[in-house]
Amino acid sequence: MKTKLFTISIAALALTMFAGDFGSVGLVIVDRKHDGEPLRTGVVYLGSPAERAGIKPNGFLISVDGTNVVSMSLTQSMSFVRGPIGTDVTLELADSTRSHTNKFTVTRQRTVFSGHGADMKVEFFDH
Repeated sequence: MKTKLFTISIAALALTMFAGDFGSVGLVIVDRKHDGEPLRTGVVYLGSPAERAGIKPNGFLISVDGTNVVSMSLTQSMSFVRGPIGTDVTLELADSTRSHTNKFTVTRQRTVFSGHGADMKVEFFDH
């Protein structure tokens, strides 16, 4: 059941990400593996603002712009990460042991996806 909900959440996220002039940081946030743990960072796209900021996969998402998102749903948390193109967002991520956190300030960019599967290409633009 959790896999099905995860798939639906990703589909909803993809639809909302392309609506309006919302920007992306080039980071996939994935759902919890276990109840009670924070969401995790997944894919960090090459050339993305997240990659340039030094964000790596498998970190735990603790806060977005100072708002604690540990107990929020994937959809709620992503609504804090998305925002107008050209604006900054600060992500606080914990390491795999959750004993140390780092803050990364990333500028949202227009993101264009083309192709699909192994041929998918992701590009980031300032406007």
